[in-house]
Amino acid sequence: MLRLGEGRFSSLENVLMIGEGAHFRAFLVLAHSSDGRGLVVSVAKPSFLTGSGLNRLTRWRQAMKTLKSQRLELMPPHELLMVHDQCVALVTPYGESSSSAVKPNWMPLDKFEQITLAKIAQNGFIMRDGLQIRCCQGIPFIHDWSDLDYIVR
Repeated sequence: MLRLGEGRFSSLENVLMIGEGAHFRAFLVLAHSSDGRGLVVSVAKPSFLTGSGLNRLTRWRQAMKTLKSQRLELMPPHELLMVHDQCVALVTPYGESSSSAVKPNWMPLDKFEQITLAKIAQNGFIMRDGLQIRCCQGIPFIHDWSDLDYIVR
């Protein structure tokens, strides 16, 4: 069971907390399949669900929705989980941090990073932190989208 507003799981097997940032707690939900792949569920922290954090979360959700429609090369398949019209979690594939697992057609990876950052900027957004790249089945993707924001002009 996911306790909303607390960013915690309880009574679930195969769930590990794998990270925590300013806005989200990330949990790895291990797959029951033989391939061992899992999903990352990044749950919004309470500070992101109230007051000025809620405004930031609303802007972030709209930015994610806009960029999803652009089919960015390094944006993973993902879903935003909503409760009462509020985003409470981002679900993405789990990826390895090893760049050696990246398929050759994605090299040089920095070229794809530059293209993705340019498309993010063309849509009026910015990543306020360095890109955290992970790889799933040889396909690289940006793992942490929590610092996506609108460009202030």
